Amino acid sequence: MESITYQVEAVSEFGCESTLGGVLQVYPMPQPFVNVLPGEGCQPFTYQLSLEDSSAFIASTEWAVNGNYSGTGVSRQWVFTEPGWYNFMLTVTSPGGCGLTLEWDSLVHVLVQAEAGILCSPEELNLQTPEVILDFTGNQADSIWWTLD
Repeated sequence: MESITYQVEAVSEFGCESTLGGVLQVYPMPQPFVNVLPGEGCQPFTYQLSLEDSSAFIASTEWAVNGNYSGTGVSRQWVFTEPGWYNFMLTVTSPGGCGLTLEWDSLVHVLVQAEAGILCSPEELNLQTPEVILDFTGNQADSIWWTLD
């Protein structure tokens, strides 16, 4: 915090004078540093952000994901269970009430988890005709592997 002394003098057209002075307190802007790396993974996906130096004129923090409040503190961790892109916002406030907001768009991409499923026909194997048809019934799979013992 820095103090600045000021003085204002006013003179009317008739020569009347007035002086006013005081001390103005100047608070520095918060200076947050967050080491931000993009994240991508299958659901559920865990992601964390942290202030690297929480003493840089920062009195309070507020985190938001996709525009929704998600908490306070110098470090936050989220577990994303829904696929999609996620935006992050951090608002920091200095002890003097000066605020600064940082935003990161499309920082995290959560991918759809593939689900395996098998349909067996017939459901019971007849030893007289030991033949069975197995169909993959899952979703979101780019490839599948069969292991039969």
